[in-house]
Amino acid sequence: MLTLKLHPDGDQIQTDYLIKRFGLTRSEAAVCKCLCHYGDAVSTAKALGVSPNTVRTHLKSAFRKTGTRNQVELAICLISKNPDRISLS
Repeated sequence: MLTLKLHPDGDQIQTDYLIKRFGLTRSEAAVCKCLCHYGDAVSTAKALGVSPNTVRTHLKSAFRKTGTRNQVELAICLISKNPDRISLS
């Protein structure tokens, strides 16, 4: 499980930032924010009241838009100040 926060005081990633920076839809941004908090697709789905398949569909779109390949890369990209060069391979 992966849980990320921007600041020690608990500040979270802003939805509008994700929409503007990466071209995500509001639903994709919500899934990304929850993924960073809950750490997996099933917990994210429960938190948002949607199916895990819906979360996975939004994640696939977010991967494409951010140039990432998996949930860990996506989470790091979302909180990174310079996400264009992230690779964990």
